[in-house]
Amino acid sequence: MNAATSTSDELGVLEGMELRRFVAPEIVFGRGALELVGRHIAAYQGRRILLVTDENVRRAGWFGQVEASLRKAGSRYVIFDRLTPNPKDYEIMAGVDFYLRQGCDMVLAVGGGSVIDCAKGIGAAAVNQRHILRFLDSVEGMLPSPPLICVPTTAGSGADVSQFAVVLDTRRRVKATLIGRAFVPEVTLVDAETTATLPKEYVAASGLDALIHALEAYLSNASSPITDLYALEAARLIRSNLVQAVNHPEDQQSRHSMMLGSLLAGIAFSNAGLGLIHAMGHAVGGLLDAVHGVALSAVFSSAARFQFDAAKPRCLAFLRAMHPHLNLKDEDKALQALMDDFQLLREELELPLTLAEIGVRQSDLPALARQALEDACLATAPRAPTLEDIEELFVEGYGR
Repeated sequence: MNAATSTSDELGVLEGMELRRFVAPEIVFGRGALELVGRHIAAYQGRRILLVTDENVRRAGWFGQVEASLRKAGSRYVIFDRLTPNPKDYEIMAGVDFYLRQGCDMVLAVGGGSVIDCAKGIGAAAVNQRHILRFLDSVEGMLPSPPLICVPTTAGSGADVSQFAVVLDTRRRVKATLIGRAFVPEVTLVDAETTATLPKEYVAASGLDALIHALEAYLSNASSPITDLYALEAARLIRSNLVQAVNHPEDQQSRHSMMLGSLLAGIAFSNAGLGLIHAMGHAVGGLLDAVHGVALSAVFSSAARFQFDAAKPRCLAFLRAMHPHLNLKDEDKALQALMDDFQLLREELELPLTLAEIGVRQSDLPALARQALEDACLATAPRAPTLEDIEELFVEGYGR
C-alpha cells in the first residue's frame, strides 16, 4: 500500500462514508489584513455599519487602522462597545436596540470571541425581531442575518469562522450554544498584529481553547476527512507555538502561527462539532462568568479522559500531530501520554487544573452536571455520557 492510500484510509476516505456538510466564510489572512476592512465593508454596500467592539480593543494602538480604513472607503459607522467578557443576553439586546435606532444594515465585529458572538446575536435578533434567547427553542425559519465581517483579536475562539454563537443566559446563569448557517460571517480578516498587546493570561487561555477545539473536532462523531486535516494541522501549529507566544509576545512568527492554528481549529470544530470538555466548560463558565479557556482548563482532565477512552486510535494520531517526532505506537500508552502532555501544557501556561481553584463549590456540582447534559456540544461527543457520568466527572474534577 502506498503512502497516499494509507493516509486516505487513516482519514476515513472510504467508499460509502457518511455525507458531510462544510461551511466557512471568505478568509483574508496575513499581515495588512486590517487595512482591507473598508474595502470589504464597501463591497456589501451597507448604508450604516454597526461596529461591535469593546473598550480594551478600542484602546489598542492598531484600532485606528480599522477606523482609518472605514473612513477611506467612505463608510458610515457607529460604535457599540458596551460589552463584558462572555456575551450576555441583555448586552446583545441593548446592541439590537442600538442597531435598529441607528438604522444599521450590516455589522463589523472587531474583538475576541465574546465580541464576535455578541455581533452575531445582534444581527440575528435584529433582523428576526426576536429576543436572542428565543433562538434556543429553534433556529428554523430564521431570516438571514445582515452581513457580518469580523476582525478577530485573539488566537483562540474561532468565532470568526464558525457557525456557533455562545450567549450567557443571565437569569439561569447558563451559557447557551446557538448553531446555524446564519451565524457564519461573510468575511474574516485575520491579522496577527491584533494579538501583540494581549495580556499573557488571555493568550494562554485562548490558545488552550483553540487546541481543545482541534482535539474535540478530531474526536467528534461528525468528523470528516476535511475537518481532520484542519484539526491535525491546527494541533501541530498550536502545540509548537503556544508557550512561545505567551512568554515572548514580540515573536511575530509564533503569533502568526497561533492565528493560523486558531483559524484552522475554528473551521474544524464549526463543521465537526465539539464534545464533553466544552459542554462542561460552558456550564462552569455560565455559573462563574469565567474566562472560557480557564473554565476548559479546570474541567479538562476528567472530561478528556472520559472521551479519550472511546477514541484511542485518534488520540495517538492527535498526539503525533502535536509532536511529529514522537516515537510511540501503543494506543493504550498514547491515551495516558496525551493526558500527560495536556497536563504539562496547562502547568506551563499557569492555568488551573481543578474546579476548586477557580471558585466552584462542591454544592454547585449537581447543577453544573444538569446544565452540561443539556449542552448542544454533547451531540457530537465520541461517547455519550449520562447525568450520573457527568456528576462523577465534576466530582473528579473538583480537586481538593
